Amino acid sequence: MEGPFRVQPKRPVDRIIDCLCQAPAIYKDAEAFENSPPLKQLEFHIGCITKCWKMDCILQEVYDDLEKEFPSPMYWSVLATEPNTADDPMRGKVFPVAYHFPSLIVARSLMLYWSSRLLVWTGFFFLYSGILNIEIDAADARCSNYPDCAAFDDDMCYCRYLVAKPTGWYQYDRSRLKPLDGRKDLRLLMYNVCQSVEYCLNNGVLFGSWSVSTPLSFVYETTKNFPGFERELAWMEATLRKLQENGLRIIKYSTTINNPKNAKPEEFLEAENNDSSGASQVGSESGLA
Repeated sequence: MEGPFRVQPKRPVDRIIDCLCQAPAIYKDAEAFENSPPLKQLEFHIGCITKCWKMDCILQEVYDDLEKEFPSPMYWSVLATEPNTADDPMRGKVFPVAYHFPSLIVARSLMLYWSSRLLVWTGFFFLYSGILNIEIDAADARCSNYPDCAAFDDDMCYCRYLVAKPTGWYQYDRSRLKPLDGRKDLRLLMYNVCQSVEYCLNNGVLFGSWSVSTPLSFVYETTKNFPGFERELAWMEATLRKLQENGLRIIKYSTTINNPKNAKPEEFLEAENNDSSGASQVGSESGLA
């Protein structure tokens, strides 16, 4: 949405929400293409990967702008003191370190940035894995213009990027995929968000809780099906339940902690986008965005 911003440029939080608003459509399209022919699935994956790289670029620019806008350092580490039912007497605290910030404005902005980028990086994980598992029959692997299509300047035809496998099937050439490099490290972004929660909850009941709910919900819903994060997920679930018990009713509708089997990803994301947009407006009026 560009119309209202022709005179005044979008703030970093507005650009983050722009990225978040694209996610529900991708999830819905993924369901629609799940049973499509292999070539259609390939086209969907390539299109979504392109969208994810654009969002990742926007989010990196947002972070660069936040570094210019906020004082340095934007955050620093201290020992965590807030108890959590997921902590263990033998293994210790799930997150022994917490982040502190110059202000709640900085904390909320960075938490939204980290959680949004986690969503994009998780998208990379599934899309890269998915595209390399698409098998195309030899009869469908070449278009009517092959091999002349290789001379075309556009990317409307993907057959030039397909390689034959020993099984006789064709698959997308993995060398065509841009390297993910550090974008594989989902734990880093997850920890950044979780380690920011304590500061927010200790700095204002209303805006502190509101600042936590959206990014923490994103992280929980995005990583809950990944193995190896059992303690972290238990910690996030306990924190979200505490927020809900303390009166933050949006948790009931914007996470699956109460009804994990029936919720769809796009429904969760749409609920969170509405919450983020509302919080952005309130934050703008209160100096918190």
